[in-house]
Parts: sequence; C-alpha cells; structure tokens
Amino acid sequence: MSDVAMDQPRTNGQLAIPGAPEAAPQEGSSFDIVQILWRWKWLPILGSIVGACLGFLYFSRQPATYEAAALVQVVSSTPTQTRMDFYDPRGSAITRVDESMVIRSQTVLRRAVQLGRLTEQSEFLGMQTDEVVATLMDEESPLIIEPADKDDSTTLIEISYISQDAEVAAKVVSAIVDGYEGYLAEEYKTVGIEIEQLISGARDQLSNRLKQLTQQTHDFMLRAPEVIWTGDEATDPYSVNFLKLNSKITELRVERGRLESVYSQALKAIESGRSPETIMMLLTQLNNASLTALDSTYSQLLQIDDNDLKNRLNSKSAQIEQQILFPLQVEERVLLDSVGAGHPSVGIVQKKVESVKRQIAELRESEQQVDSEMDRMKLEMQTRTGARIRSMEERLTAGTDMLAEQIAALQLEEEHLQRDAAEEKKKSRELQIMLGEDRVIKAELEAVNTLLAGYTEKLQEISLMPKVGQRTLKRLNMPSIGWFYGPTLPKYLLGGAAVGFVLLSGLAVLMDLADRSYRNPSEIATDLGVTVLGHIPVMNISKVKKSVEAVDPSICAIHHSKGRVAEAYRSVRTGLFFSNNGKALKVLQVTSPVPGDGKSTLACNIAVTMAQSGRRVLLIDADLRRPRVAKIFGIDSDVGVAAVVGGKCEIEDGIHVGPVANLSIMPGGKRPANPAEILSSQRFKNMVDVLRDKFDMIVIDTPPLLAVSDPGAVAGIVDGVLMTMRLRRNVKPLAVRAKSILESVGANLLGVVINGVSSEAGYGYNYDYNDYRYAYKYGSNYRSGYGYRYGYGNYRYGYTEDADTNDLSTADKEG
Repeated sequence: MSDVAMDQPRTNGQLAIPGAPEAAPQEGSSFDIVQILWRWKWLPILGSIVGACLGFLYFSRQPATYEAAALVQVVSSTPTQTRMDFYDPRGSAITRVDESMVIRSQTVLRRAVQLGRLTEQSEFLGMQTDEVVATLMDEESPLIIEPADKDDSTTLIEISYISQDAEVAAKVVSAIVDGYEGYLAEEYKTVGIEIEQLISGARDQLSNRLKQLTQQTHDFMLRAPEVIWTGDEATDPYSVNFLKLNSKITELRVERGRLESVYSQALKAIESGRSPETIMMLLTQLNNASLTALDSTYSQLLQIDDNDLKNRLNSKSAQIEQQILFPLQVEERVLLDSVGAGHPSVGIVQKKVESVKRQIAELRESEQQVDSEMDRMKLEMQTRTGARIRSMEERLTAGTDMLAEQIAALQLEEEHLQRDAAEEKKKSRELQIMLGEDRVIKAELEAVNTLLAGYTEKLQEISLMPKVGQRTLKRLNMPSIGWFYGPTLPKYLLGGAAVGFVLLSGLAVLMDLADRSYRNPSEIATDLGVTVLGHIPVMNISKVKKSVEAVDPSICAIHHSKGRVAEAYRSVRTGLFFSNNGKALKVLQVTSPVPGDGKSTLACNIAVTMAQSGRRVLLIDADLRRPRVAKIFGIDSDVGVAAVVGGKCEIEDGIHVGPVANLSIMPGGKRPANPAEILSSQRFKNMVDVLRDKFDMIVIDTPPLLAVSDPGAVAGIVDGVLMTMRLRRNVKPLAVRAKSILESVGANLLGVVINGVSSEAGYGYNYDYNDYRYAYKYGSNYRSGYGYRYGYGNYRYGYTEDADTNDLSTADKEG
C-alpha cells in the first residue's frame, strides 16, 4: 500500500490518519457540560433512578391533605363622581395587596379565631387564642390570602387553607371571612362623620386666616395715606415727583453746559489778546444774540427786579400748595361733614395733608437760601461794576461776569433739585416695599377665599352622604368542605428524579475535573507541545492469520499489510518523514512513559513499514532489561547489543536478517547486569555512529522513560524520539513527566502516537486499554525470556530470573 501523501492535512493538532477514528470537534480542554455528562452518562441516569425511588418512598409516607377556598369581593360605597382631591380618608388608594395584609393581621385573625371557635377544632386543640393567631400569621402556615387575578385594581380576594382534615379547612376559611367582615363594619361605619369633622375644622382655620389678611390690608392703607388708589391699583406719588425733578435737572444741566461753553470760549479769546469788539461779536454769535441785545441784558442785570427772581424760585412750593394741598384740605372738610371724624377715610386724608405740608415747608426753606444767595450776588455785582459801564472793555467784562453768575445760579439750583430728587427716590423705595407686602397679602387672601369656597361645597356634598367611604364584603364562593389537595405521585417522582439528576451530574462534573486523562488531540498537543502523529486502533490478536509463522501476530504490517491497523502504522511512518523540520532523520528512538504502552510493538511495525518502502532499516532492541524484539520476530537472542558493546563480538555478528526485505534486526542479547552503563557508554554511541553509514534508517526500542533511566542515555545520541502512550486514567501527569525527562537531556521529541484507540465515534477519545490485549500477553507467550520488572511507582522493571552477571565492561575502546 502506498504512503500517505506529503500534503496530508492536520486536524486538532494531529495528522489525518486513514483508519483512525474521527474525533469530535473540540476546543482544547474547554469546559463542555454536555460532553462531560455524555462521558459519565451512567451517573445522571443512576441519580435520576435513585431520586425517583426516594421520591416514591417519600410520597408513600405523606398524609393526605385537603384545601378549602373562598372568593370574596371588597366593595367601597364612595361614589366615583365625588372625588375629594384635597383629602383621602385612607391616606392613599388601597390595593389588593394591602387587603391581604390586613386580613392576615393580628386584629382580624383574633376576631376570626373567636368567631369560629377555632381553638375547639382538632388541629388546634390545646392551643390558646394567641397561639392559634401566631400560627396563622406565620408565613409558612398553610393559610394563603392573595388577589384573585394579577390586576392590582381587582376587588376580588381568594382565601384558602390546607389541612389534613377537610372540615377543619372549611371552618378556618369561613371564620377568617367572618372576622374580616366584622372588622370592615366596625372600621368604616363612622368614616363620613370623621371626614365632615376634618373639613369643618379646616374651614374654620381658613375663616380665621381670612379675617387676619383683611385686617392687614386695612392697616396698610392707614400706614400709607399718600398712596393714590384707582380701584385695586396703587399710584406712587414719590415716584412721579422723582421723575419730574429728574427731568428738570436734565434741562438745567443742558443750559449750564451751553453757558459754560460760551464762557470758556470768551476766556480763551481774552487770553489770546483779541480785541474786545471781536470778542463781543463772538459772544453774540455763541449766545445767539446781537451786541445790542447783550447791552440790553447787561443794563437789565444792574436793574434786575428782585421779585421776578423770587417768583421764579418760589413757583414750586406755590404750585404744590395750590395743586395738592388745597384739594386735600377741601376733601378733608367734605369727609368730616359727611362721615365724621372717626371714619378711617378721614384719618387717611389727614395723614396725606400732614405729609404735603412737610414737603412744602422743606421747599420754602430751600427757596429762602436761594433768595439770600441772589441778594449777595447782586450786591457784589453792583459794587464791582458801578452804576454805569461806558467802555467796550467794561462791557466785555460785564458780559463774562454775567455768564459766570448765570452758571453759578444754575449750579445752585441743580444741587437743590438733586437733594429733592434723592429724598423722593428714598421715599418711593420704602413705599414700593410696603406695596409688595400688600400684593402678597392680597394674593393669599384670594387663595384663601378659593379654598374656603371649595371646603364649603364639599361639606354640602358630604352632608348628603353620611356614610361615605364605608367598605363592605360580598361572599361570592364559600366552601362547605375541603377537597383533596395532595400529595400527587408524579410531582414527587419528577422532583426526586430532578434532584438525583442534579446531584449526580454535579458529581460527574467533579469526577471529570479530577480526571487527569486526555480527551482529545488538542489537549495532548497543548501539554506536550508536539503533534499527535497517529492513532493505533485496537487489534483482536486472536483473529489475525499469520503469514510468517515465526513472527508475532501483533506485527500486522507483515500479517495483514492492507488492513486498517497496518495503514495507521504507515501513516505514522509518513508523519515521521516530515516531522524533523526538514532535517535528515536516520536514528529514531521509540519509547513510552510507563510499561504496557505498546512501544516495542510500535517500533517493530514502524521498522517493517519503513523496510517495505525500500529503505534499509536496522531495528535495535535497546531494552536490555526486558528485550522483546527477538521474541516478536522469532530469532536467536543470545548475541546482540550487550555482546557488541561489551566487545564480545563484532557488529556484523550481532545483526540478524529480518523476515522482510531490507529489514535487519539487532536483538538485545543476553541480559547484562549493568544495562544503564552499557547504553550510556561511548561504545554504544560509537556503534550507532558506525551503523548510520550502513543503513538508511535505524529504529531503537528503549525501556519506558518513567521506569528506568536507560532511555535518557539513548535520547541524547539519536536524531529524534517517538513516544507512544495508551490513554488511561491519570495518564496526563505521566506524559508531562516523560516529556520533561526528554527535555532535560536535550532530546528531539518528534511526536506522540496514541495506542489502543477504539474505533467507535463519539465525544472525544474512546479508549479501551483493556481490549488492547496483545500488550499483556507476552508473559504467557514468551515464558522463557522475562525476568525483569519495571520499578517506577506501580510499575516494576527488575530482574526476575538469572541474568548474565558477568561484568560487561564498557570501558571506552577505539573501534
């Protein structure tokens, strides 16, 4: 049969091998609960069966129970159209959940126990009333109170009780319905009266507040008589006066600014030395008057009429007296004649008169100061200028002096007006604060009037319904006797099976997590860092027909070369040719972690398949403690590796012709007393180096890595190591330990071969090392050659019969 193609694909960290079972797709060692339960399926099945049995036993011991249930409706007598948004007799809307809690309350249950005489029932015999109430209030009690449907606005409530006595269950439910009905009748019979009392009290409080607010409004009118009222709108006289004064001040500033500009231009012209005629012409143009007019103005200045100036300055106080004071005095006399001196309106007008008189007195005091200042200015002017002015220079001087005096007079008048405006502004601010307080009082007064009207209207409605808010209970369904409730067999069977399934499924998961075996090639590739080169299926040795009688039936590459197992060995051979990263592979070591993994069988079959491909192959049995190669091929084992390395014979004498063309075999020979020293000697290395030139491929079978130290000595001189193992429980730490041993000696591990794989498909690997029988039959088939036992852990690899105790010295010799 031809070799497998070079471009053979790899799957799951291994080469695709004809004849090998297909592994289910896996992701390394990912946690798959379905896969775990499938591997340990007998545990969940057993748990379900045992749980169902226990459920049946528990069911058979349960007493029969009976349930009684009542359906009631809670109805409120409050009409829907009478909505009192300002008052809720229960604080908030009552839900069915609230009703359930009220029914389960101590007050209702105590009434129910007393009305139904429950202490005399068989279930509560010997218990006091409070003890029965406490039992029914317990959340674990068989009393169930809940809305009849999921809608929280429903008025239907279901009350049920479970008991071992059907009559007791019905009596408990009836007693609770009676107790709640009595509670409602007592609780809500006077709700309408209570509402009326509350609303009446609120109305009285509003009435008192209304009186207080009315008195505050009247007091404000007395404190602010100067306010002018137009209906409910108030006018601030101080604010009006302030605006008028501010306007007058602005006019004075404009006039003073114009005169100051003219005066400034005249002084600059005088300083520059211009002629008086030119300056007078300039003054005339700037002041919008002719020279003649200026002379006339100057002449009038000397003869100014004092009464004209006084009349101009005194006009303000006179205007206030005529326009405001006199009308108020007339209004005061009219009110005194009509309503009398004690009326509040008379007092308000009198306060206004006093306020205006104070303002007039302040203005007249300011005017007197102005008169005095004007007299002083006139006297100074007359003294300085004389009675007549004849020259142009005198006229110019008089004109500039007149401008200066006008500017000073305007400045003085502006200062007086500013003081008056500041006083008016201050009074206006105080009055605005008082007006703001009055507006707040009036707003509250309006709100109180509205609420008072609403309360009065509700009182009229309630007076027609004295029992508003009363709630009554309607009995829709009442039990006469309880009906069968349980137990039911399916419920206990399913429950027990479910519990058993969950418990033993958990046990399966724990056992799977504790299992240290490999389940798929990806796990092996991850732990060992190498590729799985192939899977060797399980063989039924008893059914193999030998084609060469002397050869053991396990060498299927000879006896059944076209079979599935032989094809698996050829796949491993093909993987080896391409596993050394392009380097030449001439010396191959075959080993395993522990005994019983089938390493010798693998080495023999690999050597045969390589020889069948046309290569000259030498198979060396380096397992000097338990040499099997000679037994497998049925050749003489007296002369072999031990004799050649010990120098007792030549290399050619230790090589035997194999049963297949191109195959040569060097058996282990007679078992020496120092196998480890022989394999680690320079002579053994020299022998391998000599054989490299004579053969295309050398396959060396060595003992298990964890049993003895012999394989480590050989691993350092070969081109590559092929490790085989059988998937058994707890094989993972063994394989990792074997890999670490090879790494410690610098060996080149080419890959791993899995031995004894079942052909059944399923989740992950299906292995059955118990069916891999040929690996355990050598002791019986070859009784004459096994005197060794492995000695690593549970595996012993020592001598069991006489060995060649001659000291086969391995002292290094040339050649």
